[in-house]
Amino acid sequence: VEDHGWYSLDADGEVLFHEGIMRDITERKMAEEALKESEERFKMLYEKAPVGYQSLDENGNLIDVNETWLEMMDYHKNEVIGCRFSDFLAPEYIEPVQKRFAAFKSTGKVQSELEMVRKDGSTILIQLEGRIGHTTEGTFKQTHCVLSDITERRKAEKAIADERILLRTLIDNIPDPIYVKDTLGRKLISNKADLEVLGLTSESSVFGKTDMESSYPGDASQTFSDDMRVIQTAQPILNKLEFFTDQKGTKRYYLTSKIPLTNDSGEIIGLVGVGHDITVRKQSEQKIIQLSKGIEQSPASIIITDISGNIEYINSKFTEIT
Repeated sequence: VEDHGWYSLDADGEVLFHEGIMRDITERKMAEEALKESEERFKMLYEKAPVGYQSLDENGNLIDVNETWLEMMDYHKNEVIGCRFSDFLAPEYIEPVQKRFAAFKSTGKVQSELEMVRKDGSTILIQLEGRIGHTTEGTFKQTHCVLSDITERRKAEKAIADERILLRTLIDNIPDPIYVKDTLGRKLISNKADLEVLGLTSESSVFGKTDMESSYPGDASQTFSDDMRVIQTAQPILNKLEFFTDQKGTKRYYLTSKIPLTNDSGEIIGLVGVGHDITVRKQSEQKIIQLSKGIEQSPASIIITDISGNIEYINSKFTEIT
């Protein structure tokens, strides 16, 4: 309760009676407490947010920064308030940012990546997003910016990009056909050796296509069936003998393996296929078989021994004669 009162006195100054007004201010007090609680909550969120916050005046001087900003830059608050924001930028970013800040005042928002220098001289890469705050009259008041440290993210992205380049270099220079397909049997990756099998030169010509939709020279329906079996059963196919006639009319033989491809959650997202060309080996085996049949069926008696004279082979004609 809020109490306002006064006293009435007689001619001798003695109190005759007291008059007063009592007003119920329960709701106002509750509103004030709620506002105070809200302000404290906002302050905590502002100071402990996972990103840095800063406010700049119209000249680009720091008016306020939160605790996260200070932790990122390794400064105390009294060391930075009043300083120009550009004082904390890597030299090559100072002039571009100053020019951008002038344009920023007219556009009202900005997004940029900057390199900032910490107190110990080390640098971090920052993603900055800013907006201008105006007074009720619409004039410039101050700039509010959110700063996110993306140093580690950029390092990770570069590492991934470097790994992809390395992996692609290895894949493209392996003489065996290597490819990746999605769960519908459509090709996502096809190395140079695989493109040669298909009689193609560009990976884009097979991207998103099944073997039945591309220029696969073998039994496309069978390869598609194998793809679906691997994806649906999660069981690999190892060293399956496949053959087809290439564009030059040569019969080619491959040992093909298809292995399920999973994501980090263990879900199958496709398959990896590898083919090993055994055409030369197969041709050699066929020649050996032909020679063996020729020797076996020869009308002459044939005997083969080792260097010590021990018999290792005789044909049918030898047994017939002896």
